[in-house]
Amino acid sequence: MSFTTASTLLLAASAIGADPVTRLEFPWSSQGRIEIPVQVDAVQASRTKTMTDQDAIRAASENIAAAIGRRDTAALRALMVPGFVHRTHGGAGTDLETFLTGVSQIPGEILAVRLEHLEIDLAETGALVTGIQYAQLRIDGQVVEDRRGFVDWFIKQAGEWRIQAAVDLPASP
Repeated sequence: MSFTTASTLLLAASAIGADPVTRLEFPWSSQGRIEIPVQVDAVQASRTKTMTDQDAIRAASENIAAAIGRRDTAALRALMVPGFVHRTHGGAGTDLETFLTGVSQIPGEILAVRLEHLEIDLAETGALVTGIQYAQLRIDGQVVEDRRGFVDWFIKQAGEWRIQAAVDLPASP
């Protein structure tokens, strides 16, 4: 087996979540069934997990933005942990129920809500997500656009990434 083939197999093993020491079987081999002992590098396995967590957090963030765009408070509730807190820059915190009421009462027609420049920093206890939320509304026939920074804190609860705290930053001038 060439080095390239062995490297590819090691990466494939880590991508499927193989334990650091395991045996993989490849029934499509031209030599019949072969078993290859695999040593998955802990760093590579960690990178694979990090990518998976980042993808899940990115998806949760996008789902939150989409739910706000639909005013879907049930979907939002499912993406948040009990004790969720929303803050504005320098403002008092609001609880989950107050936040959901605010979303349901967004004035006008929501034309778009999307996230830009999303950055995710993983830590042992959660993930810090920052970016820009872009919203476009039609109020009394006028199209209003809003772009503001945000900082969100996600934790993993019951195997799912959920938002625990959100901070809206002042709108850009």
